[in-house]
Amino acid sequence: MQEIIQFFQGKGELSATALNVVAGLAISWGLVNCFFGHRIFKIVLGIAGFAVGMSIGAGVGAQMGEGQQVWVLVGSLIGGLAGSLLIIWLHVVGVFLAGAALGAIVGGAAATAMKVQGLTALAVVVVPALLLGVVALMLQKLLIIVATSFGGASIAVVGALQVIKKEGPLRLANDPQAMQAYLRVEGATVAGAWLILGFVGVLVQYLFTARKAVEIVGKHDD
Repeated sequence: MQEIIQFFQGKGELSATALNVVAGLAISWGLVNCFFGHRIFKIVLGIAGFAVGMSIGAGVGAQMGEGQQVWVLVGSLIGGLAGSLLIIWLHVVGVFLAGAALGAIVGGAAATAMKVQGLTALAVVVVPALLLGVVALMLQKLLIIVATSFGGASIAVVGALQVIKKEGPLRLANDPQAMQAYLRVEGATVAGAWLILGFVGVLVQYLFTARKAVEIVGKHDD
């Protein structure tokens, strides 16, 4: 577990076993989010809020307790619970962030395709993120479906490529140059798989899973 945490902090590389574990989790979570994202949206918000709150709470606890583990643990739990409740309560913020995350994914893909760097690349990512965040507030259900479908598809595709080819984006996450070289060769495959799975996810959610969620809520309200 420590190895995986350090990897996502940009330190070191993952062993073959750890890569398979992370890839399996990515595939599982990506598919669930792709096909059931609208139904579990508030759960996802709660988890995200808990993670952010836990990080902040751990920092505050470390400062108050001068690094003592008990204070860090207490701060993490309190911060996590507060963050989870806050982000669920501020549902509008979560909707904006879902749209913004989709915009960031699209912008990141565009920046890679255009081979731009620095402030230009940042602008290519930030502008679509802000625009889709605002649009998400205007078209909540549709944008939640689209954002979770394509967001989940991107995670699942990354995991699947690692399992199938053993040399995918997951393994190269901390090596930008190797990642660019990989995408120049496999970029069309990655984009094609992402688009196909994302569109299938949108159809499944809109026609089946999201509609059932709305019907269930309607019955409870009656």
